[in-house]
Amino acid sequence: RQRLWIERERLFSHIYFVDEGQMSGIPWGRGNGWIAVTLTEVLTLLPSEDPRWRAALSLYQAFMQGVLACQDPCGMWHQVLNRPDSYLETSCTAMFVLSLARGIQHGWMGTETLSAVEAGWQALLQYSVDDIGDVYGVCLGSGCAKDPKYYFDLPTKKNDDHGTGIILMAAVELLKARRACESGASSQAKAVLTPQAV
Repeated sequence: RQRLWIERERLFSHIYFVDEGQMSGIPWGRGNGWIAVTLTEVLTLLPSEDPRWRAALSLYQAFMQGVLACQDPCGMWHQVLNRPDSYLETSCTAMFVLSLARGIQHGWMGTETLSAVEAGWQALLQYSVDDIGDVYGVCLGSGCAKDPKYYFDLPTKKNDDHGTGIILMAAVELLKARRACESGASSQAKAVLTPQAV
């Protein structure tokens, strides 16, 4: 957060250049996806009485607002999140579906978020997964760069391991979020769960 948070966009830079003392300022999709998933793990496993839990919640909620602002009208997210001219990327889309769905389940996000999660899932089914379960549109493992073009040019690979498992996990979390909304459990969030500025 101290090194990578882009306050104006509520997203994370992919890399921090230690020798230069500055971040690249490029919000790479899967890099942000890892942070989103990890924050949900922290919030799930860290006792809520721990003072660090509230700080993690505040960061998660602010971050998810930045993520939602970047969702493409088709439902997916882009390889470079704030660059809609970059390609639609499968692994980050699945990670955000998973992370937002967990937020709904636990009351960290409102039930109105479910429409964005559903849109993301339907887009994955339309653009990323075929009838026999092959997965497309997953960026290969990445190095880092200061130029966004580097990320634009990274190729995708069919059935790349960065995407197959996370899509299955996203499906499970979406089912749980739907059930939470149906039961009304996620709407019972306390005031402490109201989004706050980071």
